[in-house]
Amino acid sequence: RDSLRSRGPLLRAGRGQLPRQRAMARAPRVRSFCVLHPDCEFSDPKFRHDSERVELAAQSSPLAGRRQATLEEGASFDVVFPARTGQDVIFQEVAKASVLDAIENFRSATFVAFGPSGCGKTFAVTGGAKRFADRGLIPRSICAIFEAIGARGPDRSDFEVSISFFEMYKGAVVDLLSDKRRKVAIQPRSQDDPSGRQGPALVGLLRHSAASETDAYQLLFQGDSNRHFERWPQNAETSRGHVFYVAYVTHAPSGRRGGLPLADLA
Repeated sequence: RDSLRSRGPLLRAGRGQLPRQRAMARAPRVRSFCVLHPDCEFSDPKFRHDSERVELAAQSSPLAGRRQATLEEGASFDVVFPARTGQDVIFQEVAKASVLDAIENFRSATFVAFGPSGCGKTFAVTGGAKRFADRGLIPRSICAIFEAIGARGPDRSDFEVSISFFEMYKGAVVDLLSDKRRKVAIQPRSQDDPSGRQGPALVGLLRHSAASETDAYQLLFQGDSNRHFERWPQNAETSRGHVFYVAYVTHAPSGRRGGLPLADLA
């Protein structure tokens, strides 16, 4: 499986709703995507792929009295993106509809990138620094959010955007938008929590208001500068923690809210 996953980052997108009663009413849909890395060994006959599946043939370890056998490993996806697929194409397929749904219907969606070091997870989620066209899911989602709100004309002032940015590092949650990488306490929620949310609460995690697209970008840059990175032989800038950038869209008159967590797993 490690050999298979090293072909590129895997992206998962799941839709749901924040309040418990609405989340239970309809099970969230999970979609999975594979982005093939440009360094894949495409000429190797043991590596095969099409638009929805990736397969890898590997030799098994020989056992006493037995010959080696060829093992076929494979994984199916909603979409397998060819190497060097444009970031705009990936965003359109993976995230754009969910981002707009968070504004139109206040339905939340979570995006998770996972795979081994050096496979391109951070490039997929955040993007590259050299070209504007290399923007990843986070900056493109920010742009789509503010474009959709701006298109609402007089009603755009009814919407509020806020950002949290944190990292799970060495068993602790670190607020990347705080001074000196402040650690955040984790507390369980009671079953009758008035928010209707489930799972642990991150007590004291900062949530900054973003009045404009520029504000949201600045919070992304600020948090990125506080992340824990390390230089490894296979990757000059390896993320050492699981990173979560969360954009909230709130409709002030009704109090309805959609959340868009984007996770880059170490």
